[in-house]
Amino acid sequence: MTGLLAKLTVTPLLWACGLLLVAVAALGARVQVLGAGVASAESATAAATARADQHVAERDAWKHAARTLQGAAAKWQTAFGTMQQLLTQAQGEARRLDQAGRDAIAAAREREAEANRALASWTQRYADQVRADDCAAALNAVQQACPAFGGY
Repeated sequence: MTGLLAKLTVTPLLWACGLLLVAVAALGARVQVLGAGVASAESATAAATARADQHVAERDAWKHAARTLQGAAAKWQTAFGTMQQLLTQAQGEARRLDQAGRDAIAAAREREAEANRALASWTQRYADQVRADDCAAALNAVQQACPAFGGY
């Protein structure tokens, strides 16, 4: 009976222990695989975090560059506005000076015409007076008294 009892209890227990040993080994292998997966996931997470930090730093650098460029653009816009204002003033001054030049030329031409009229009047009076007998005699007397006055 012991043989039968041993066969009924020990053999199944040995098989159960064997199956449990195989299950433990399979679970150990599974733990090993999962541990490797966790390590891989942790390293991937660390790499992703490093890349994210790098992208954040790069973004911050670009933001700084953009702020710098915005400041430069604002200064350029101010300088451009000043230059535009100076150009407008210079163009107005050039137009004013051009008009003043045209006015001066017109006034000079008018004075020239007046001087030419006065000269023509004096020339005509001189020519008329030279033809008069008493004036011609007076002119001859002046030329004899002072030859420097001759040749008119």
